[in-house]
Amino acid sequence: MRVFITGASGFTGLHLTRHLREQGHDIIPTGQEPSSELDGYRQVDLMDSAHVLAVVRDTLPTHIVHLAAKSHVIGEPLDFYRVNLRGTENLLSAIEKSGATCQKIIIASSANVYGNADSRYISETLAYQPMNHYGMSKVAVELAALHWFSKLPVVIARPFNYIGPGQSENFVFQKIVKAFKRRDPALRLGNIDVFRDISDVRFVVSAYEALLCHGTIGETYNICSGQAVSIGEAIQMVAEISGHTLNIQTDERLVRENEITYLCGDPSKLRALAHSFEHIDLIETLRTMYDAASE
Repeated sequence: MRVFITGASGFTGLHLTRHLREQGHDIIPTGQEPSSELDGYRQVDLMDSAHVLAVVRDTLPTHIVHLAAKSHVIGEPLDFYRVNLRGTENLLSAIEKSGATCQKIIIASSANVYGNADSRYISETLAYQPMNHYGMSKVAVELAALHWFSKLPVVIARPFNYIGPGQSENFVFQKIVKAFKRRDPALRLGNIDVFRDISDVRFVVSAYEALLCHGTIGETYNICSGQAVSIGEAIQMVAEISGHTLNIQTDERLVRENEITYLCGDPSKLRALAHSFEHIDLIETLRTMYDAASE
């Protein structure tokens, strides 16, 4: 495969680029910010439709994974739609105009489209119920992608929460790991009694590869473990790994107004595609993150 990756300089993109290259694929990593970490990296602003078209025409990929997005759920509301929706539309329009013969285009959506779902195990058929502007923008991205289903080989991926080495400390699990690694006496967090389906980023990039190879065009797939743990339980795991205890303090500024209290996916549709990759236990992922973290 000749895979064009947007957002390649981000957390997921770095892991995906390295994984696919290890599998022998030709990778075209792109991103908005400068990067010296990836060979062959191209700086591309998805807001610049003419530039996007020029780069796609120049590289003529056979496969595309669109990861680039404004992904932190806190932020200026309109920025989510400007970046996530407009960026996706510019990319898909460029692919159509470029003459590239794409076999598969993976659009990364999010489990945030489900919101506070009335289901213990969320399948892909569940109705949209987003609770924040990030989730709403991903619904808009999915609806926009529907317009392209008759023109382009689009597959929608809905990853649930996932973590791993290199993730920003803006995300709660890396924040927790770093605090234990530094042996901090206390840590201020929001609500820790929320449950999330958490995967290892290595599992997630393997899932993207499975979708590139075997995903059915026009379909949507959850990327998840099928197991939910609370943030409090994850904290106890890191305490066990580190041999350190700290005082968890609630910071009301970090408590989200429309918090999703329980989010757990049904992975059976993804699992039916490929049985060769196994989910990694959360404590093993947290141990990997702890070992990789700097103090």
